[in-house]
Amino acid sequence: MKIESKLNTVIRCLDLCRASLIATALVGLVSSAFAADIGTLRKSLGDRGLNVGVPSIAQRPALEAAANTNPQGGPYGVLGARWWQWVFSLPVHDASNNVSHPFLTTGAVDCSIGQSGPVWFLAGNITGGATTRSCTVPHAVALFFPMLNSWCDNTGVDAPGIFTLPQLRSCAASFADPLPGSLHASVDGIDIPVSASNRGLAEFEYTLPNTDNFLQFLGAQVPGPGWPFGNTPFGTDVAPAISDGNWALIGPLSQGAHTIKFGGTALKGGFSLDIIYSLTVN
Repeated sequence: MKIESKLNTVIRCLDLCRASLIATALVGLVSSAFAADIGTLRKSLGDRGLNVGVPSIAQRPALEAAANTNPQGGPYGVLGARWWQWVFSLPVHDASNNVSHPFLTTGAVDCSIGQSGPVWFLAGNITGGATTRSCTVPHAVALFFPMLNSWCDNTGVDAPGIFTLPQLRSCAASFADPLPGSLHASVDGIDIPVSASNRGLAEFEYTLPNTDNFLQFLGAQVPGPGWPFGNTPFGTDVAPAISDGNWALIGPLSQGAHTIKFGGTALKGGFSLDIIYSLTVN
């Protein structure tokens, strides 16, 4: 796997972004503009976890319904934040020290890692280009995934350079803006309509494992500058962060074999993504 050399390119890009008014951003995976502030971030110990700062999936039963349901901008902003919280919550390696993080694997993978509830997430990659994966998912879950997305926070940024929420929103938007006509998603060869309603933005917080976490893998100092809460028994907390992206939500698939394809190209920098999942739904 040639991921290490590609990672160096990604890390250099992230460093350059910080130097030019951008905190940390990562382009991942679908169309135009929606803003949904989640409100004041809660930092009490009892609030920590994957559901911090965003409404519970249990409060949104409509998420199990048809594809691309996005009334008044939601649920894509909410689910986009949850998608990033899922990404950050996972260790890079499994118990056998094999790389298992969904961003970093190809071929036959375990799509159940970190998943629960009626909506499961599919991942892009961090290097750009094509990635093909195969896995098994339950027939009762909806699937949510990005065509092109990003996040920004103040990790690694020293005061007085800490960025405001408007600056973080601008940062995230600059990497989530797609090249016109580049966003695409399909199921079994049938295109999913992509429009401005696929865009979702949200403020959120996230918790990383104290060791072997995704940002450490990218070379970040954890904890370090910009980590206001540091290590806790629950992990390493970061807030605020901004999620922005172009997303797709599809209802539960019938049992059997299905192919999902998605991706897009960023207007800034030309980052391009082409993801294929061969799914067995049981």
